[in-house]
Amino acid sequence: MASSSNEVDCTGLSRDVWLVKVPKHLSTSWMENTDKSGIVGSLRISKNTQKNEITFNLSESLASGSDGNEKPKIPSDYKLLMSKVDQSLVVFSQGPTGSADEPDESEPADKVSLEGKVVQRADFRPVHSNAEYLSLKRQSILTASKPMRQAKQLKTVVTSSYKPVSDHKMNIDYDKKKKEEGKRARIAEDEVKAKLFHAFGQHQYYNLKDLVNITNQPIIYLKSILKEIAHYNTKNPHKNMWELKPEYRHYEKESDDEKGP
Repeated sequence: MASSSNEVDCTGLSRDVWLVKVPKHLSTSWMENTDKSGIVGSLRISKNTQKNEITFNLSESLASGSDGNEKPKIPSDYKLLMSKVDQSLVVFSQGPTGSADEPDESEPADKVSLEGKVVQRADFRPVHSNAEYLSLKRQSILTASKPMRQAKQLKTVVTSSYKPVSDHKMNIDYDKKKKEEGKRARIAEDEVKAKLFHAFGQHQYYNLKDLVNITNQPIIYLKSILKEIAHYNTKNPHKNMWELKPEYRHYEKESDDEKGP
């Protein structure tokens, strides 16, 4: 039964699946060198229930290195070491059901399906640990331990746009702003209010920058006074502007003739 995009298809809940741990070099080979058939090897499960031996044989094209590069030969024979799973794990997939070549287009592309519950864990181990395999393991360990970023000594003059600077623009602007504010000496609160009332008598709305220039006071000190006598607009048409509170306004009302029709 097909499910909608916001539902999970749980028809595969009764299916048992294995959680398989694959060596890094083997998974990389699968992703980079697998042909259109998608076949990476063959799995053999022994019929002997007491021994329960499971082996995997890598396809010839992957074992020989179909990319033509001179790399250590990947082992072709592996045995799977099985172990029990002590926690409840399930496997999900996303996308339409069906094969990769012929997906079911009637189902949504973001469909989530439950593919089964994990009943066993399997670890890949090469049957023969030769020198080439040990070289692969050593290389993977060195690659994993290599830091993502490394310090590099420059031997030539840097000619790109990313030249070192003595100080960044944001720091220069901050120091300049702090220096200018330091020059603004605080005056009495009544004097600041007098300047503000005089300014608001000429215009009804001001932004903070203009009021700082008019009063020549530090921003923090000025805002503390403004909160007492003025209101800060947060909505249009006068967003981010200050105006006097109603009790401090003394604007003359327009006459009927001035308002017009």
